[in-house]
Amino acid sequence: MLLAQKKVSSNQLNELFYVEGLNPIHINRQKNKCIDNLNQLFKLNTGNTLIYKEKSESDKRIILYFINPKVLRNQP
Repeated sequence: MLLAQKKVSSNQLNELFYVEGLNPIHINRQKNKCIDNLNQLFKLNTGNTLIYKEKSESDKRIILYFINPKVLRNQP
């Protein structure tokens, strides 16, 4: 999803982690944990952060995630 779209909201990513019966707060926590783990592994191997997050310009309550532009530039 992050490769297909320039920026993805936290809610969109949470849908990927959705399991019926799980609390939305737990789902969000699992998503954040997964992103942190990916970033740690990527940083160990490359020295770069893979996934960044920022607040939306239009609504500061919304968090947007995106792939590090430096990483994308190095891809063929």
